[in-house]
Amino acid sequence: YSNYEGLYYQDEIYISPKVVNPLDINKTARVVLHEVVHALTMRQIQPFIQQQADGTVNVISNAPAYVSDMVRLYNNVRGLSDKQELKDILDRAMAGQSITTQEKNEKYGLTNIYEFMAMAITHKSFQEILNKIPYKQSGQTFLEKFKEMRILEANQKKVITKYAEDYEENEDDFDEDIELEDENDFYFE
Repeated sequence: YSNYEGLYYQDEIYISPKVVNPLDINKTARVVLHEVVHALTMRQIQPFIQQQADGTVNVISNAPAYVSDMVRLYNNVRGLSDKQELKDILDRAMAGQSITTQEKNEKYGLTNIYEFMAMAITHKSFQEILNKIPYKQSGQTFLEKFKEMRILEANQKKVITKYAEDYEENEDDFDEDIELEDENDFYFE
């Protein structure tokens, strides 16, 4: 994963050491947040969709309404872009090749539904693009429509329930006190 700033893969979040920079904590925080958003949203969307070769997404039966709504929004905004250009950007990114800052800010969030959700939540420049594009004839922009969906809130109850179940199963681990030698010590797992 050395070619990526961050990566969410098989329930693990990886952050490249080149991103961790105490002089640019905002970039580090943005990358961490982006990967956390992937962790929170992928499990809620992935079981209910099929990614098509052209990059669009189909919803499979019995999908929750929030999945259908998100897929509809993504497919609509993606349909406004050059599909071959989006494929080329995604292919380069997946191969660890660089993409331009403009491609990352304006197009990368349209390469697949997972990047769409993460970029719409974590990248101001992508949000600004979405906020300029009218959503059909609703009087709203794509960003306003995205915010209405509250995708993270749809996941919140499941996350809290899972945490509570983990707590009950591993209560002793949660009750351990962490002793710091001094107030400047920090421990990360």
